[in-house]
Amino acid sequence: MINPRNISYGSIIYLIILFLGYTVVGYILAAYNVNLLILIGTYLITLRLAQTGSSSISLAIAWISLWLWGGVFVWAKPLVLGEINPQTIALLLLSCWIHITSMIFLLAFAQPRMYRIGLNKQNSIYGLIILVWSAMSIGWHIYQRISPL
Repeated sequence: MINPRNISYGSIIYLIILFLGYTVVGYILAAYNVNLLILIGTYLITLRLAQTGSSSISLAIAWISLWLWGGVFVWAKPLVLGEINPQTIALLLLSCWIHITSMIFLLAFAQPRMYRIGLNKQNSIYGLIILVWSAMSIGWHIYQRISPL
């Protein structure tokens, strides 16, 4: 049983920020209408980040660069942009990349926060996976609900 006096509230806030950030990531994935391969790959990369932490940062950044920048030229077309000027689209892409990169770093360094709330290594991995995957799924569904198309 976790003693409420020993809970690190900084860790709770960190995990709330992680949840909200990955909700936005799910929203971004839905907005860019990514295909199933990218979606599954993103879930697997977050699984690897939750398991290994900072040693998978380069893999995650390579993945995000592949699908975000490569997807611009191949298949990822934001559904809601329409007839917005190219400078705005470039700024949106850059802000998406910055946000997702910051989420990679937050997830990579989240395991010590899980230890502070009383979870062991195995439970912290499961907790992070559940937190991140549910947040991305919620973000995906939020976009599907409010999408104008």
